[in-house]
Amino acid sequence: MPARSRAPALLPLVALLPLVALMALVALVGACGGASVDAPVDGYLRVGVDAHVECDSVRDSLAEAGLELRSRVEQFGYCALSAASSDERRTAVRVVTARGIVYSADGEVGGLPGATPVAFLAPPGGHAGTELLVARAGSELVGRCVDVVRVDDAGGAQTIPLDLDALAATVSVEASACISDVLDQDGDGMAEAYITVRAPSAAAPHARAPAVRVPLAPGETGFVYVAPPASYWQSERRARAELLAHALSERDFVGAHTIGVELALIARLAGESASAQRGAYDASIAGLSLGAAQQALIDAAHAAFAGE
Repeated sequence: MPARSRAPALLPLVALLPLVALMALVALVGACGGASVDAPVDGYLRVGVDAHVECDSVRDSLAEAGLELRSRVEQFGYCALSAASSDERRTAVRVVTARGIVYSADGEVGGLPGATPVAFLAPPGGHAGTELLVARAGSELVGRCVDVVRVDDAGGAQTIPLDLDALAATVSVEASACISDVLDQDGDGMAEAYITVRAPSAAAPHARAPAVRVPLAPGETGFVYVAPPASYWQSERRARAELLAHALSERDFVGAHTIGVELALIARLAGESASAQRGAYDASIAGLSLGAAQQALIDAAHAAFAGE
């Protein structure tokens, strides 16, 4: 990754809890409109409590609500719990410090297809620290979301925000955009957060929306977009080359169209001209037979990449 501004405490790998084991779940708060566990939070907000002793009380309270302990992580200054019902449909996450419960999330699976109420996420490396990853389900379109929760020296907890202004100046970003992964993909010792940018206006009927994964770097205002090196976009293009070749060999217009829009989106994110973006799309569908339905999709793709 290129040089970038970094907040001192923001996601250094040695601070990302192997919380693999807490990072646990949170359930589908937005996706399922879920019922929350009736845990008596107010009863625990007593400044000066022993976080590890208090964790036992929180665990017992969750058990009384029908939620069994799934994971417990204890670090200096805080304790984190994840719990779930026996049928794995209701979930809860609690983080307890000397201030009491400072982070609380609950949810219920509801009817979301393929939802997993408890998901343990492996951190990208490092040792126990002050930042936890909490998995939750977003909308059916967005899929899994990840909250990066930081426990501060004062015993508080905050979810590190997304600062998408710079990215939104380049491409359209959905209001529901969220972190899908936290990885140190480039091996520079800092974990990047990844979100997915989609082009729904150019999607074929009954097909997935074209989508590209975009890295966000730790910054002073949260996770921010810093243009990645050209090698990143080259790897994204290579990842689609075989899929495109297969779609063309099968005369699969919808598949080639979807990949073509993604390649055009990559060209835009890489800072290439509008003509280069449309050229990337056109090359992806070259040689395929066209009818009225296909032409409508071509027009939609060209419209999506019309401006510089």
